[in-house]
Amino acid sequence: MNKRILFLLILFLAILPVSANSAMTHFEGTDGQGVLNGDEDCPVVVDHEDLTFTLNDFPVLDYNEDIAILNYHGSFTAAYTFRNPSDAAVDVLLSFPFGGSPFYYHKFQGALSPEELARYRITCNGEPVETITRYTYSDNSFSVEKDLAALRDGYQPHDFFSPDLPVHAYTYSFRCTDAKDEESANMRFTFDPSGRRISLDEFTGFSSGENGCSITVSFRTDEDSEYTLYVFGKDFDKAPEWFNPEDDSHEAIGEADLVSEEAMTFEDYLLRFDHPADISRVDWYNAMVDMLARQDVIIEVHQPQYSLMRWLQYTLHFEPGETLVNTVTAPCYPAIENSYEPPVYTYTYLLSPASTWKEFGSLKVEILTGFILQDENKTDFAKTEKGYEVVYDSLPEGELEFRLAEVSNPSHKNNGYVLLILGFLAFAAIGFLLLVVLVIFLIRAARRKARR
Repeated sequence: MNKRILFLLILFLAILPVSANSAMTHFEGTDGQGVLNGDEDCPVVVDHEDLTFTLNDFPVLDYNEDIAILNYHGSFTAAYTFRNPSDAAVDVLLSFPFGGSPFYYHKFQGALSPEELARYRITCNGEPVETITRYTYSDNSFSVEKDLAALRDGYQPHDFFSPDLPVHAYTYSFRCTDAKDEESANMRFTFDPSGRRISLDEFTGFSSGENGCSITVSFRTDEDSEYTLYVFGKDFDKAPEWFNPEDDSHEAIGEADLVSEEAMTFEDYLLRFDHPADISRVDWYNAMVDMLARQDVIIEVHQPQYSLMRWLQYTLHFEPGETLVNTVTAPCYPAIENSYEPPVYTYTYLLSPASTWKEFGSLKVEILTGFILQDENKTDFAKTEKGYEVVYDSLPEGELEFRLAEVSNPSHKNNGYVLLILGFLAFAAIGFLLLVVLVIFLIRAARRKARR
């Protein structure tokens, strides 16, 4: 009997930390890859993995113009020798999540262009494997349970959102009746949050208490402004009534006129948003729901393209006792530590997911590069003619991480803010000493005068 199993290769975009320097000194790339088994009953084992990094160039940092990411050729190839020791045929569904683009790639992070997609190559025993592209919402903190559950073939269930959930849209025109020399005016309405959620672009205030929730809108006094209030779930018995807030710093008088009212389903509402053509209706709906589910009564609805994890899915078939070599080749984006001169590039490959396999054999890691491995004496790598190499008889603990640079010992750049702070402290110390001297002089002068 065939089994359907989901395997994951982890590749996701990490959060970008920013230093105290006026220029960013650490640019995150995309953390590495690994294999894990999503089914405890999976009979397939990993006999061996050949992991090869080909790193002959570094990514370019240029914030004045678009980066031609296709000119960067750093990549990795992971060749997995899979074996099915059972006497049953197995159909295997594999999903390769490759996340978004690295942070230093200035580009819309939705669908891949054909040229970019061509850089992700998957073969089985040397033959190309047909793949499809899938999308899920990602908050940049990958976990097997969360992200695997987000990859669905149908609309995901939710305790509030559903395709036929009613959505009512109220469009208001806000105008000022007595500006009192203020540039803006505020209007507010109060509502019961039970059974509903609210969306309103550019609201300026929200409060919650025993008497319900209040939301405030600020608008210019010199022109009329239109805003649309969306009510998800239970509609109001009557259209919301807006009032001038009490004790507000902007004491201007305004009015809100209901311009139009429209009813629709939640599914129709989501499909109003433009999205890349290759994102399916199901993936788009599920990504939007995952984004909105993280919010409370007031929800901010926006296009989630910059938070999408992109996946390649493909299927492998194992006959009883069959061994297959599945090879994945993909770009390898490092984190860039620009606080060094020259910069240091950190590559991370996640090994821990591989521990979920029933068996994992040996691992060979090669780094094909002319660059210099940093902290070489603290790693397991040995120098070779082509770069660096290490062989493990079994899966090592922890993740695989290594750092490369153009020289063996890059120097730290001077931190402008640190120098500025040190200069300020020195100036303050000198000023304090001068003040102390002045006070002592005045005290002594006063004592001499008193003696006379």
